[in-house]
Amino acid sequence: TSAASTLTLTGVVTAANNLNIVGAGNVVATNAGNNFSTVNINGANNVSLRDTNGIILGNGASNLTGNLSLQTQGAVTQTAGITVGGATTFNAGAGDVTLNNTANDFNALTITSGKDLNIVDANAMTLSVLGTVQTITARTLSNNLTLVGSFAAAGTGSGTAVNLVSAQNFLNPGNSSISVGVGSRWLVYSTSPLLDTRGAGLIAASDFKQYNTAFGGAILGTGDGFIYSLAPTITPTLTGSATKTYNGTVAAPIGSLTLGQSGAIDGDTITLTGLTSATYDTANAGTGKTVSASGISFVGTGANNAGKPVYGYTLASTTATGAVGTINKANATVTANNASKVQGSANPPFTSTITGFVNGETSAVLLGALDHSTPAVASSPAGVYAITPFGVTADNYTISFVDGILTVQPTSITAFNGALTRPEQAQQTCDRVSADNAMISGLDDYGVDDIEYKESASQPQVAGVVANALSHSTCLKL
Repeated sequence: TSAASTLTLTGVVTAANNLNIVGAGNVVATNAGNNFSTVNINGANNVSLRDTNGIILGNGASNLTGNLSLQTQGAVTQTAGITVGGATTFNAGAGDVTLNNTANDFNALTITSGKDLNIVDANAMTLSVLGTVQTITARTLSNNLTLVGSFAAAGTGSGTAVNLVSAQNFLNPGNSSISVGVGSRWLVYSTSPLLDTRGAGLIAASDFKQYNTAFGGAILGTGDGFIYSLAPTITPTLTGSATKTYNGTVAAPIGSLTLGQSGAIDGDTITLTGLTSATYDTANAGTGKTVSASGISFVGTGANNAGKPVYGYTLASTTATGAVGTINKANATVTANNASKVQGSANPPFTSTITGFVNGETSAVLLGALDHSTPAVASSPAGVYAITPFGVTADNYTISFVDGILTVQPTSITAFNGALTRPEQAQQTCDRVSADNAMISGLDDYGVDDIEYKESASQPQVAGVVANALSHSTCLKL
């Protein structure tokens, strides 16, 4: 046919072999008695055919710039790809429609009747099913699949009655529904729920959702479902806190930790388990420390959405982590040991005792050099002075310093003039100990002083006391 022309065949057309349609015009052959065998459409605008039996399309490519309408009482099959620039309508009665050539390129496809339908489109497809079919598989190899209008598939009593398979997105802008017979189900395939327009009705009617599955893969759910090639991964995390005092180990308390996750999509709820123990990244004190818990796994299917099972999530790791750890420094105490010396001598070496180390640690963990200070010097008078330790820190310990006591003892005077010297003479003797002024102290402890002492016949008795006192007396230099 030529462009803008129409060839209409009103009579019965019987073609035992091939019916070849060539040109750029329209062809109409819709007599109910037609009996074509194979129809080759090598060029046309609009083609409308009716066959009392089935039709085989193409020994060569079938190319139409306009619309294609086929009405048969038998199967519609093909031997080569079909390109239809306009709308395609199949009315196959009780026959099957099997057009699964990967070179097919339909635009808008309408099924008014048919039994088992298997249709493939190399590009985008808009699908409308007006009548009840038994089963249908409609698939795009690239681009979107758009459903226009609700439809029903009776099914076979078991298995999948409807497979709508989009290489990219599934679009259901009119919130169309899909009904299947008892024992059958529908499945809708696409890449991601985040890119689809599924329609609230289909979402509510669905029984499950499954990720990481291509068309032909194993289906884990039962009933009606959405299947996605997207493979989302879950990264387990730890929230809450894990706080302890430094004890030299990496074990972390889990009482205030909670398992969390990142990576869930489309409103899915992820359920994880396995938080039975945890560890810090290091045993050292600090805040914001990484805490890890290994052995994390999914509970059941791992996810659900509004109570419906969701399959196909994978764990990026079986270890949950989070910067939720705190290890407080342990307390250690440096206590200066008490010391003593005699007045006039140099200070002795000072030492300290350190307590509070954990996990078998020793002073080797200290930083700096332990030192001591005291206000006492060699010439300090007798008395009590503080010994103050200082100079050390530790990464994992808070160091407390406790003073010790330095006792400066007075110089001892053991005897004066044979231990029989009277106090007056002792005073004079003490005066002569050195060029410094001095005085006797210590006699009061024995009840003897200048006031009590008198020269008398009792002096020998007193002298004994004086001698005893003098042997425990001290001469304090002023």
